[in-house]
Amino acid sequence: MNEKKSNQNLGSLKYLLVLVGVIALVASYFLVFSKYRTENEEIEAEIEELQERCDDLELKNRNKDTVLKNTEENNEKIEEILSKFDGGLSYQAEIVDLQNFINDNEGIDVPTLTIAAPTDVYTFVNGNIGKAITYNYASTGTYDQMKEAIKYFSEYKGKRKVPSSIAFVYDYAEQKVTLSFSVTEYAVTGEGREQKTVSIPEYTKGNLNIFYDEVITIG
Repeated sequence: MNEKKSNQNLGSLKYLLVLVGVIALVASYFLVFSKYRTENEEIEAEIEELQERCDDLELKNRNKDTVLKNTEENNEKIEEILSKFDGGLSYQAEIVDLQNFINDNEGIDVPTLTIAAPTDVYTFVNGNIGKAITYNYASTGTYDQMKEAIKYFSEYKGKRKVPSSIAFVYDYAEQKVTLSFSVTEYAVTGEGREQKTVSIPEYTKGNLNIFYDEVITIG
């Protein structure tokens, strides 16, 4: 009787061990399945991201010729715009420009000139710096000469001179017009950009005696 019961217990133990083995096998399967399912989801997400990038590159490649053409046209436009700006600012340049304006318009008088210090007004993504300098002056002459004075700004080449304000005063007795200008000149400085050469004309720096043309001797 005991032997029979012992055999039954042994058989139950065998079944129990088999059941434990099956459970362990199933648990191991689910652990491995979960691991590979996570890796599979990550791979699928990466494939989806790469596919989007591939589609984007294919689209850009189809538009390659258009992009190159537009880039070339935009570069030409940039150079055209930059050509309207000098590569730098200086007090000497402003004074010489004004003197050249007087020389080109005989009879115009410029009795006053004030110049402010240059300032930085903009920084471009390529490192270039937009600079500005403001100056004020009064110009006196005939009506036609004053029209030429205004026209001077719109036709100036290689520099961006922008009048911010203009005031007119007419002297009926003298038949003269006085224009008061407030002008801002803009320049773009940076690598490869150079300021136009300032050609300063010759001038007399001084005399031995400001009251006489001859040297005074004493004794």
